[in-house]
Amino acid sequence: MEEENIPAIFQLETDNLLLRDPHPYFRANNWFDYGMAIVMDNMGDNGRPARGIGSFTYVGKQDTLRRLLAWHRATGLPMIDMEWLGHIRKEPDVLSLPVTPHMMQRDDEWDCMFDGAALGAYYFGCDGRYGQPGPGFINETAWYADCIPSWPLSTKEWTIAGVPLINLHVSCKRADEIYPLVKLEPFREWKTTA
Repeated sequence: MEEENIPAIFQLETDNLLLRDPHPYFRANNWFDYGMAIVMDNMGDNGRPARGIGSFTYVGKQDTLRRLLAWHRATGLPMIDMEWLGHIRKEPDVLSLPVTPHMMQRDDEWDCMFDGAALGAYYFGCDGRYGQPGPGFINETAWYADCIPSWPLSTKEWTIAGVPLINLHVSCKRADEIYPLVKLEPFREWKTTA
């Protein structure tokens, strides 16, 4: 970001489908004000370690990223990216993006939601890259795993329980296997500005 003078980025892992432009949702919710926005599949409050998923990440401030990377180097902890994201989630300038169609303690609906890995794995199964292809499964570490089967997916509008889905993190690294699976057009560039 520094070398290329890029002020902010969205980063997606290669096994993601970007289903809609995230800019309007970030604008409407003031999420561009944060230094980073991440997807958490476990908040660490259920006896399991907090874990973030790098499926969809927003970095809006170089200082935030620089500070958090320096903290990681200083700890000397041999963390994988999911553990590191889990540790930084409580920083005041790091936002945990919504991963459920509604706030779990209230009935208020989010205006969008993100998939860390649980939804794509559940709805579309395994592609066989790491073994035999298989049916969908629920990522047991996701804190919302018990709710997933009750959330209806619309592949026409790409919504879950009526809430727009921004990305779908499928268990597949090959675009030629993903597109027929979900019948999407190839990626198209959105001409928007933050």
